[in-house]
Amino acid sequence: MSSAKRLKAFQVILRARQHEIDALSAELAAIRARQAEITGHIETLDRRRDEEGHAQTLEAAPFVAGFLKAIAVEQVGLGEQLSALDEIGSKLEQEVRERFIDMRSWQTSCDRLEAAQNYDDRRKESAQMDEVARATFTHHRGTS
Repeated sequence: MSSAKRLKAFQVILRARQHEIDALSAELAAIRARQAEITGHIETLDRRRDEEGHAQTLEAAPFVAGFLKAIAVEQVGLGEQLSALDEIGSKLEQEVRERFIDMRSWQTSCDRLEAAQNYDDRRKESAQMDEVARATFTHHRGTS
């Protein structure tokens, strides 16, 4: 395979790797947003518990106890969701890191191939210019 075709193939692979990283990053961002939403909901429940969790009268005491229990149960469920999302998020972060490292490796190979191709192109151009200069010199020498 010629170096130009190889370079194009590497560039296609690089774009595919970047697309994979972008997709994983978007998924990770959605998970982090959901975690922030859950954390905010837990904090809201904490505030409600602190503000509304006091019985003003003896008759209200059983209702407040049920209210507090309901908040605690909901917070436990939200905490479990948060833990599950954290585990998924950690795995996605690791995958993004690994894919990024792989992509950088391809980028380095692509850069080296591109530099070699540019060197070859400059070398060929220089050889052509030398040939033109020799031909011009020979032509002028022959006509003088």
